[in-house]
Amino acid sequence: MISDIILPRNNEEDFIKMAKSLGYDSLVFAYPHACDVEKYKKSGIHVVSAVLTPTLKKNLNHCKVILDGGEHVREGLEQKRIHYLVHLEQDNRGDSLRQRNSGLNQILCKLAKKSNVKVVLSVKDLTESKGFNKALRLGRIIQNIRLCRKYGVQLKIASFATNPYQMKSPRDLQSLGLVLGMSSQQAKDAIKL
Repeated sequence: MISDIILPRNNEEDFIKMAKSLGYDSLVFAYPHACDVEKYKKSGIHVVSAVLTPTLKKNLNHCKVILDGGEHVREGLEQKRIHYLVHLEQDNRGDSLRQRNSGLNQILCKLAKKSNVKVVLSVKDLTESKGFNKALRLGRIIQNIRLCRKYGVQLKIASFATNPYQMKSPRDLQSLGLVLGMSSQQAKDAIKL
């Protein structure tokens, strides 16, 4: 099922209409807290609820968990409580001489592979960053893609749109994945749920 992860702001119906027109089969509504999406089940689009959280302090057993980068990544991977990792490359830490501090390393990749966690690349972060920060973020994303390819970690590309007009078509997301260094099979799998 071709899917996208979005951040709705009481505009879920508009997102569902846009997803149908773009050719999506599924949407993941990411909220800062657990939310019920039962009323959208008959919309023609498979809708899944997820919690976007920077920590794992809450009891989140009944829905998908998207961990928002940071210092709790290893803890979440070891506890096998998360489904997606996002914003790994956003920290303001400096890069070393021979390697970028992209938020991902071989140990985290092995844990993600073992826990069946997908690393998510946010298109919204790329489109909103400017100048040097955009170049820095692109370099870190490319390094994360290389690490994921090397260690067999699943990747996902998502728009993280807050407005339906920020959504991208599945083909655009797939093409972006190819440009950033994914294999053709990885790019096809990156737009699926």
